[in-house]
Amino acid sequence: MARDHPARGDGVVIVSSPFGLVSPVVFQNSVTTGIVSNVMRWPASAREPCLYLTDARCLPGSEGGPVFDSQGGLIGMVLPTLERGDQSSIELGAVIPLPLFREALGLLDAQGEGLSASETAGGPTAALLQPPLAPPLALPVGAVHRMEEAVSASSGSVVLICVNSSWGSGVLVSNQGHILSCAHLFRPFTTVDKHTKQLRMRQSSVRISVTFRDHGNRMECGAKLLFCCRGPIDVALIKIESSMETTPIRFVDRVAEPGQPCIALGHAIFDPAAQLRATASAGVVSRVVAHPRDPAEPAILQTCASVFRGHSGGLLADSQGRFLGILTSNARHSNGSIIPTINFSIPYQMLQPLIASIAYDDDQTSRTVYEAYNRADPQLLALWRLEVGGAPPLEHDKLDPSSRFSEFLDSFGAKL
Repeated sequence: MARDHPARGDGVVIVSSPFGLVSPVVFQNSVTTGIVSNVMRWPASAREPCLYLTDARCLPGSEGGPVFDSQGGLIGMVLPTLERGDQSSIELGAVIPLPLFREALGLLDAQGEGLSASETAGGPTAALLQPPLAPPLALPVGAVHRMEEAVSASSGSVVLICVNSSWGSGVLVSNQGHILSCAHLFRPFTTVDKHTKQLRMRQSSVRISVTFRDHGNRMECGAKLLFCCRGPIDVALIKIESSMETTPIRFVDRVAEPGQPCIALGHAIFDPAAQLRATASAGVVSRVVAHPRDPAEPAILQTCASVFRGHSGGLLADSQGRFLGILTSNARHSNGSIIPTINFSIPYQMLQPLIASIAYDDDQTSRTVYEAYNRADPQLLALWRLEVGGAPPLEHDKLDPSSRFSEFLDSFGAKL
């Protein structure tokens, strides 16, 4: 039976014919996999979903192709690419849910049984190219990411952070409401304290608010900035201004490895007014970049899980929903546009001293930890700026500043 209401993290299979008119032989009934990134309802209290978002590939020509769950049940149909108000494309694929069109297309019989994957393979667009007597399509459902448990286990620890009209994401790391996020979310609103030499909020009119979910209930409260790094690590620590107990993320007990499955979870793409839960995408750890002075210490995690504007400060988790690191940035094309499937995170191991400082009652000890993060480190900075291990650009082929880590963080601000 087709499944009407998939959840974030559920695996999906899309069968379509991208660029099918160019070469039906090459592209007909192409299969791609991914997960449900978010479920949208309108109004927010509605029971039936009105739109699914997925990180599965949806190229031109995929429109109308069927979307199946990891058991091969039909759950929806690929929509044309969504656009923002500025005409730029939404980087996630859009899917119209089955309940919105099943009656019109007669997909259910009197017993409510849905058509199988082999009966609908290719969807309306691919069906036009389907030759007679073609064999049924065998969907690789066993290869689909099954990350719903990881999303469910970790999503309660991922929060939305608003700094005035800018926003990003954060991860709860203590039950007292301490949250790790990216420093570039706060830097535009800070100044250097003359006495402590630490960054502090520049003016009282700047308001930090945190939105999270407690046992399904949406909660919002103010927060204060405890630490904003001035050094090469793009990390900040804030604390909610409430006595309520929060649900911290669980931490990994080993260093991440290339090829291991992972999820990226954060409040990406959509304005906070949409009141959506955090958006998820799945992938693998593509590379673990070692610290320039300690090969056993990871300095950067590169993944292929899709990451977008608003994910900054969000969670990179393993297949059990445990904390691997903090999402920070994407690689970029020379024109400044992001490459969603090449992105970088700060590993848990580099954040351990800052997390441990939460338990210190001694302010001086905490300041010592902060000073260590603020310390200049040219080698580590060069690594994060992607300046290590590459040849200098040719004189006639100047490198765009947006490809440098620190510059494009400043250019795109908190919504990166």
